[in-house]
Amino acid sequence: MGTTVVDVSITRQTAAVTRAGFGTPLLLGPYSKSELILEYTDASDMLSDGFLATDAIYLEAVTLKSQSPSPNKFKIGKLDSQAMAVNVSPTVDNAADANVGQKVGLEINGTLAEYEIQAGDSASEIADGLAAAIGALPGVATTSASPDVGILSDSASTRFSYSGFALVTAIEQTVTPNIATSIAAIRDLDDGWYGVGSTLRSEADLLALATAIEPLNRICSLTTYDAGVWDNAVSDDIASQLQTLGFVRTCLQVSNAGGNDGTGILGRMLTTTPGSATWAHKNLPGVAASKFTAGELTTIESKNANYYRPLGGVNATFQGFSPGGEYLDVMRLVDWTEARITEGVTQVLLANEKVPYTDAGIELIKTPIRGVLRRGVENGGFVDNENLTVTAPKAAEVATNDKANRLLPDVKFTATLAGAIHTVIIKGTVSL
Repeated sequence: MGTTVVDVSITRQTAAVTRAGFGTPLLLGPYSKSELILEYTDASDMLSDGFLATDAIYLEAVTLKSQSPSPNKFKIGKLDSQAMAVNVSPTVDNAADANVGQKVGLEINGTLAEYEIQAGDSASEIADGLAAAIGALPGVATTSASPDVGILSDSASTRFSYSGFALVTAIEQTVTPNIATSIAAIRDLDDGWYGVGSTLRSEADLLALATAIEPLNRICSLTTYDAGVWDNAVSDDIASQLQTLGFVRTCLQVSNAGGNDGTGILGRMLTTTPGSATWAHKNLPGVAASKFTAGELTTIESKNANYYRPLGGVNATFQGFSPGGEYLDVMRLVDWTEARITEGVTQVLLANEKVPYTDAGIELIKTPIRGVLRRGVENGGFVDNENLTVTAPKAAEVATNDKANRLLPDVKFTATLAGAIHTVIIKGTVSL
């Protein structure tokens, strides 16, 4: 060792488990670029990247970034509600052999698909031949034949171009994409987002999006202009449907001013630490406030929807409810707590060569859970009281079968939500 007196070797155990983020929004909408998901730091970057100032998804991004504070970055996901289908009808029947040798077809994405008419071909046989030719092309799929040939894009996010020629007619239709499938495809590429906003406004699309997000431990924040929401006589509006379903991961913002309210509150709230802020009483720069009558507000509130209106000379959000009646700040805190506990316990398992099935080993598992709950207290989500506990069985109390399977059961924690004050009732007396 020469002159070395002390030889120190340090083994690093710093590899970290990927942490779920709770501050990055995803904006869903149609756009012409081919990428399924893109990331930006500012809405103006979208213009430099080829988006138009009139694009609905760009305008959503403008609303998002107009909030103070606003997310440092955001992502947009492709959802093309104008995916195309074409019904093609051959206009000939060759029973008299008058058209033998003639060709029917379409040019699709610059490639010709055609069928040469044979002696005795009926209209259905001609359609079947054309369907086979179209089905052999990339980028499209046939859905039917005889006598009409139905064709559509083989991707819900991609349009195809076509032009017809002799002896066929074509009628273009629009196809509503499968929103759940689109979200799954986006997640396969990039799962680093939490809250979802969108350009979607139709009842069917909003319902589909909320349904897709509900099981994902994420939140979607939607905007509706549906007047049925504030009409007491209507019970099948989008708010009523979501309420009946009991969804707790949807923020439905109601507007009669044409604003992007859902994206506005999403941008404002994703800048806050989970547990530290309520979704009510927030000003949304760039979002037009709605004006409702007292009766309309009562109806909106009864359906667990949210709204943005003037309050004491300042525009502010109201309610902060999910359709299922749970406050949205609670759901975000729950998601954060679950994610951080999972990450903390996983890190313990990875950082140790072995976590022994002893009381000391069980204590190692409990430690990160306590740490998450303490951070929840510091963030304002939980109350620091005697109910803040983490429990687990002693090693000697665990069933032999669980030990044999290396399973630690019955690890539990309790915590009290700090809640928030949304309404104040004051009674006073004045006298001479």
